[in-house]
Amino acid sequence: MAGPKGRNRTPSCTDEVIRNMAEGVILFSAKVGTIVHANERFERMLGYGRGELNGLPAYKINYGYDGITPEKVAEMISRRLRESGEAAYEVRNVRKDGTPIWCYVQTSGLKHPEYGDIWVAVHLDITARKRAEEDLRKSEGLFRTLFRRAPLGIATAGTDGRFLDVNEEFCRMLGYSRPELLELRVQDITHSDDMERTMRLSSGLFAGTSSGYSIEKRYLKKDGTPVWVSVTTAPIFDDEGRIVRGMGFIQDISARRVTQDLLRAERDLVLSVNAGATVDQTLDLCLEAAIRASGMDCGGLYLFDESDGSLVLRRSKGVSARFVEAGSRYPSGSPRSRLVRSGRPVYTRYRQIGLGLSRDQIGEGLEALAVIPLIFQGRVIGCLNLASHVRKEVPAELRTALESAAAQIAVAIERAKAQEDLVESTGRLRALAGRLARAQEAERRRLARELHDDIGQALTALGMSLESVNCQWLEKCPHEPRRRIREAASQLGSITEQIRGVIAGLYPPVLDDYGLADALRWYGREYSARTGTKIIVRGPVAVRGLSKDAETGLFRIAQEALANVVKHSGASAARVTLSQKGSRVRLTVRDNGTGLAAAPANNKAHWGMLSMRERAADAGGTLRIESVPGQGTSIIVVVEGGKNGHPNNPGR
Repeated sequence: MAGPKGRNRTPSCTDEVIRNMAEGVILFSAKVGTIVHANERFERMLGYGRGELNGLPAYKINYGYDGITPEKVAEMISRRLRESGEAAYEVRNVRKDGTPIWCYVQTSGLKHPEYGDIWVAVHLDITARKRAEEDLRKSEGLFRTLFRRAPLGIATAGTDGRFLDVNEEFCRMLGYSRPELLELRVQDITHSDDMERTMRLSSGLFAGTSSGYSIEKRYLKKDGTPVWVSVTTAPIFDDEGRIVRGMGFIQDISARRVTQDLLRAERDLVLSVNAGATVDQTLDLCLEAAIRASGMDCGGLYLFDESDGSLVLRRSKGVSARFVEAGSRYPSGSPRSRLVRSGRPVYTRYRQIGLGLSRDQIGEGLEALAVIPLIFQGRVIGCLNLASHVRKEVPAELRTALESAAAQIAVAIERAKAQEDLVESTGRLRALAGRLARAQEAERRRLARELHDDIGQALTALGMSLESVNCQWLEKCPHEPRRRIREAASQLGSITEQIRGVIAGLYPPVLDDYGLADALRWYGREYSARTGTKIIVRGPVAVRGLSKDAETGLFRIAQEALANVVKHSGASAARVTLSQKGSRVRLTVRDNGTGLAAAPANNKAHWGMLSMRERAADAGGTLRIESVPGQGTSIIVVVEGGKNGHPNNPGR
């Protein structure tokens, strides 16, 4: 489809379907009412050349009516779209040469990737039907001629629904002879899903509460296959003004309905994949949409197994378990696999496919069969099989649309597979990050223990030795040695404090000894004294039910958050709040700094945030950040623990 300025782009499945539709189609802006595209069928219908309609206001093609404005038309379409999702109506258009043309129009809304919110109006030329209706009123003789030879189905039925007369086109449409139809009632050929609505409208017609009605419904052909029709029904009166029969004008709209279903299926596929549907969910949606749109009653989706090249049935619908088992997998070199690998669609009778069918497959009783390869970027990834137990063949007018739908299905499946691979990779990376974090914590504990047990004890022994010297001989020493010994004792005290700070930074003993709540209070005091930033810690005496890893993760998040407060926020104070409600533990670190929007772009700060998110996820929780420029930042972590756990302190 070319844009309004003639620029070209790769046609989508939607563009191809619209271009190949037997009906005329225009796309016009829902906002300004300007025509943005018309297919060739519509241009020929109205006598315009290629592209002449693009850019015209839609009301320019409407025949003039007194009191009917473009605004009223737009209001009517919008109201009907809101009420039922689509607007169906009859309209008299005007050709380029000024002659009128009656059209039956069905309008639906669509978000187009290039034009935004648009209305898609499918036009069926019903001028012949309108003229037929007018002529029928003028002459009974002409009525009989038109009734028999009209290009659309016409039938009359009594108040009980029994057919009183039918024309040749209606017989052809349903596959019955005229005598056969005259033995039947409308109820006998109406699809069960449309029965209640049909009878309700018919009752209103014969009761005189309705002057007529139009309905899109399904009739059942003689062979049992459904056919979509548009039926317009009007009452016929006797000389005394009583309604004695109804007359229906029937148009076969199967091709249009299939096209609309395929367009709707394409939209649903795009939405489902964008919403993160899994491969299994995508397969279910694709198969259901393909069967519904094609009018077949069963089908299956096969995908090639990348490990051994075999063709594997991933989804099936409408067939027996024995049939599924018989055709669940075909080896790489089998005739069925080679047929699909060829990339050519096959439309045939099931028994004529010539692939060595088993008894269970033949016994399924399938008639029409379509095998449509699924091709993605030039590679055959599987096939879509559609079949019918009743229909003898796949109509030729549907095949192009089905192949376009298969191409869209292939894209949807590959996108869903890519999303699942991404989710799986992300899960593996997250698991690896968790293992690395736990290994890091274990190494920190080991280093802290070694510093405490080895260097800490050695420094303590050295301090005791210096203290002994100080007590026994220091007063007897000359001035200079005495000064140096005192300096050494002072330096030893400083080194001991530094070592204690390193041990606390690696893994504070208070976390193991007294639990998360006391560890946060201790760290708040220590960090406040060291940095000069006022740190306030509030929370319960202890939290219950958290694992040791979850406690460690929350403590590290608090450390990182406070480090960001001092380094990046310009805050003078921060508050750390720990709370628990039932099994849910919540940690909040809030500062009064500049907020994230005003903070400088700093890679270290970015990686700090990422580290906190990973720690929260590894603890089975979530982290969110709330920030207002100039009003500070809040980091909120929520982790689920156990309701009946014990307080995480060593006294348990």
